[in-house]
Amino acid sequence: MNEIIVNKHFVKAVHLKLKFTAFLFCITLSGFTQVVIKGVVKDSVKTLTNVTVLVKNKKTKNTLQYTVTDKNGKYFIELKHIKDSVYLEFNSFLYETLISNLDDETLLKDNSVTLNVVLKENVNELNEILIKAKQRITIKKDTTIYNVDSFKDGTERTVEDLLKKLPGVSVGNNGEIKYKGKSIKKLLLDGDDLFDSNYTIASKNINVDIVDKIQGIENYDENSLKKGLRDSDDVILNLVLKKGKLNFSGNVDLAYGYKNMHKINGVGMLLNNKVKLFNYTSLNNIGYKNSQVFKKNGTLSAKKLINEGNFYSILDDSFHNFNNNFINSSNILFKLFKKSKVRFNLNGEVDSKNRINSSSISINDDSQTLITTTEKINNKPTNLNAEIFFENKEKGNLHWSYLGYYDHKKKIAIILVIIMACLNNQI
Repeated sequence: MNEIIVNKHFVKAVHLKLKFTAFLFCITLSGFTQVVIKGVVKDSVKTLTNVTVLVKNKKTKNTLQYTVTDKNGKYFIELKHIKDSVYLEFNSFLYETLISNLDDETLLKDNSVTLNVVLKENVNELNEILIKAKQRITIKKDTTIYNVDSFKDGTERTVEDLLKKLPGVSVGNNGEIKYKGKSIKKLLLDGDDLFDSNYTIASKNINVDIVDKIQGIENYDENSLKKGLRDSDDVILNLVLKKGKLNFSGNVDLAYGYKNMHKINGVGMLLNNKVKLFNYTSLNNIGYKNSQVFKKNGTLSAKKLINEGNFYSILDDSFHNFNNNFINSSNILFKLFKKSKVRFNLNGEVDSKNRINSSSISINDDSQTLITTTEKINNKPTNLNAEIFFENKEKGNLHWSYLGYYDHKKKIAIILVIIMACLNNQI
């Protein structure tokens, strides 16, 4: 009897344990039930693809899971960590970040949560950006301004190379420059007349890399007091130099050949606010002559030193011209005061030149006549000219200038003083 009673208690205890175990099992199963979050992401017009959806821990901000929207803007996430408090973060490059908090009780109660969101376009306010585009050509009244960099392609070496590419500007074989069909009167350097009419020595030798702009000026008048009082047909070009470049620059070309043949050209330039200096030197014995050094008032003051004769030769001059040529051109400008300047120009040439040409004719007859013709020319000309020019414009209504000029070939010296007064706008 006692044995039966014990068995009843044992069975009852086992039954209670089984019920408790089943209860714990049910709780465990409910803890691992998958919760799905899904929805559609769009903006004010359309659904959005490739939007990143992040599941983050509310406390640590760490990313627990992530996905991206498909081509229809839909996303689908199966939560793996419902024991954590989480939120969703929606990210897209062109839209503002959106954070959506999730209710913990809803996640525990529902197996599926639908969350549709609308993203706002991301509007970034940028700091003001000012873009200045350099125009190739700018026209201001009677001045046309060429932006040098807009016309360069890397093949230019001298100013003359660049001038040949500017619209409205042409360069002749002899170096003469024309602007809008008219021969220019001068080539200025930052507004200063360093070369007078002998500008080709500058255009052929100044390095184009130091030039920022080229100005073509019409109706040019050297004396500002005459401006507007008379019509002027003169045109000039003004080279505007780059700021911050080295004050001194120069280059030397050397060539040496067979039988002591040589050619040497050297250019030196010094530029600052007070002084402008340009010097050109050439030595050669190959028949080369740069007569453009002596260009005055549009014509060559030094004509051809030696007549070529009346014969014809198929050979280049370097094969039958023999010379020993030296040329130097020095041009200096000083700014004494704010509106006063003095300029010195000195050009010189010494050329010892010989030319030999011969021909022979043989007549085969009884007398066996032989005719020989030989032409020999030699000369040693010297060409020298000098100029000093002083200009004073300190007073607004009184300008005066002094010009002194000497030409060794013509054996003349000129001294000229010009006074220009303007009182009440009347001369």
